Amino acid sequence: MYSLKNIAEITSNNRKEINEFLELFCNESASAILKFQEGVSKNDITTIKFYAHKLKLSLKYLELNDLFDCCFEIESANEFLSFKSISEKVYFLTLGLEQVIHEIRSKELLQE
Repeated sequence: MYSLKNIAEITSNNRKEINEFLELFCNESASAILKFQEGVSKNDITTIKFYAHKLKLSLKYLELNDLFDCCFEIESANEFLSFKSISEKVYFLTLGLEQVIHEIRSKELLQE
């Protein structure tokens, strides 16, 4: 689902630095999920777009292309895209992030 290839290259395959990146990613993603849910409940597209933008680079580094594309679509949404469509994208993104967080925490972060 995700790849550590880019992170390993950036960190010269330093396991401690890889784990620090992954922990930061998991924490930031968990925080973003809460903000997405809050944004949907308040119809706050600005908050949703902000957190979608904030996640994009990390998603790209981890080669989570479907989630990256989803963030890009959310961030690029204009007034012609219904809030329902944005909410559906947020739902897809949230499920994907939860799955990745679980996978990283159960596999990668145990290998220190």
